[in-house]
Amino acid sequence: MVKVIYLSSTENGKKLYEWLKRQDCEIVLAETDNNKVTSFPDYDIGIGFLYTHKIPPSEFTTPFKWVNFHPGPLPFYRGRNLGYHAIINEEKEFGATIHYMDEKFDTGEIIETIHFPIENSFTAKDIIESSHEKLENLFIKHIPLILKGKVASIKQKKATIIKMKN
Repeated sequence: MVKVIYLSSTENGKKLYEWLKRQDCEIVLAETDNNKVTSFPDYDIGIGFLYTHKIPPSEFTTPFKWVNFHPGPLPFYRGRNLGYHAIINEEKEFGATIHYMDEKFDTGEIIETIHFPIENSFTAKDIIESSHEKLENLFIKHIPLILKGKVASIKQKKATIIKMKN
C-alpha cells in the first residue's frame, strides 16, 4: 500500500483529508493546522494542498515524489498573494495548477492547470476562492491516479517573474 504524507493549511484541505482517508493508501503523516513539518517518516508520496510552508530540499530525493496544489496558473503566477497580482495586472482569466514539486519554489513539472474567467466584480478573495474550488476538483481527479503511479506531466517552459502594471 502506498504510504502518503498529507500537508495542508486550509479548511478545504481538512475536508480533502477526510476524503483521502477513504482512498487506497496509508497516511503516515497528516498536518492540516498550518504547523511546519520538519521531520518526515518513511513515505512514497507527499501531497501539499495549499500548504504554506516550504518542503525541505532534502525531501526531493526522487522525481515525482511530491505533488503540490497551487492557487494560480503556472508558470505565470508563482509564489503568494496571487489574487492581488491578477487584479493589478488586469487579468481576464486565472487558474489553478497541480504540479510535481522540486527543490525550487513552484517550478516542478505541471500535471494540469484549470483556467476560469475573472468577473469584473471579482475581488482578490473571489479569485482565490475560485482557484481553491478548482484545486479541489483537481485533487479528486488526480489523487487516485497518483496513488497508482506517476501521472503524466510536462516541464514548465520558463521561470516567470510576475510583472505588475504601472
